[in-house]
This record gives sequence, C-alpha cells and structure tokens, in this order.
Amino acid sequence: MAAIFLTMAGVYGVGHGVESMSGPRSVTTTPDTDPELREAMHRLQANPSAAALGASNILVSVMLIVASMLITTRRPSALWFVRQAIAANLLFIAARFAVDVHYLWSLGSALDPIGRDAFERSQSWFPNPGPPPNFTSMTRSGMLFSQLLVAGLSGGLHLYLGWKSTRPAVRAFIEAGPKRS
Repeated sequence: MAAIFLTMAGVYGVGHGVESMSGPRSVTTTPDTDPELREAMHRLQANPSAAALGASNILVSVMLIVASMLITTRRPSALWFVRQAIAANLLFIAARFAVDVHYLWSLGSALDPIGRDAFERSQSWFPNPGPPPNFTSMTRSGMLFSQLLVAGLSGGLHLYLGWKSTRPAVRAFIEAGPKRS
C-alpha cells in the first residue's frame, strides 16, 4: 500500500512539474474584462522561476517513484531511499514556497486589480459599508495564506507518506526478501 501511495504522489508531481515547465498559462477573459485585471493575471502567471521549479519537481517526484519500486522489489536499500526521497520533496516544498512568496511579494501593487475585482465580486454577498480596503495588503495576504496552505498540506502529505513507508510492517516485508518458487 505504501508503494502505491508513493507512486501516486510521484506521478502527480511529475505531471505538475511538466505543466510548470510548459510556460505561463494563458489567461482567458471576456472582451469586457478590465485590461488592468488581464495584465495583473498575466503577470501572476509569468513567474520566471516556474520552469526551474517544474524541473526540480520532476526530479524529486521521480525519486518517489523509484522509492516505490525499491519497496516493491524488496531491496535492502529501500527504506534509506524512501527517507532521502521524502527529505528531497520536503526541501523542494520549502523552496517552492519561498520562491513563490518572493515572486508574489515582488509584484506588489501590480496585483491590486485582482484584489479590487475580488472585493467588487464579494460586495454582492457581503456588503461593506466602509471605505474600500488596501488592495495591495489584502491581495498579498490572501495569496500568502493560499501558498502557506498548499505548502502545509503538501508537506503534511509527504510526512505521512514517509511515516507510512517506513513502518515496521514495511520493514518486515522488505527483510523477508523476494519469494522464490
């Protein structure tokens, strides 16, 4: 079961890495969309580090797939490799978080149209009688929270995979060696 989870996480990571390397996503908008909003969305998608992060993600995700194959074939080095793969993935998650937060922070007030659009859309649900908020801080804090949430969930999932793959039952399975007929 641990090998299946490692394989699934690895395949997802490879797919996500390939998507990141393919360049910025196109921003589809309607003709009546504010040009400032369209430009802000394009700048948000145009992270110059995306290709490097995508390549790194492919590398550490392939490590998870190799770790699952080592468990399946009952190699003595499987548990050591699982730990290395999980550590590499956790380091990648931290690096991706730092790079993405730095990029979002560097955009600064260029993200204001996104915050303004979100504020205007929310007015129909939750009217705010006061003055409009500071869009730069509102947008930055919302995006920082989402990056923190994604990094936390991804890190937690990888820690769970590490725990699941190095349990005593997995160790006993590996030490039993391959079955010979």
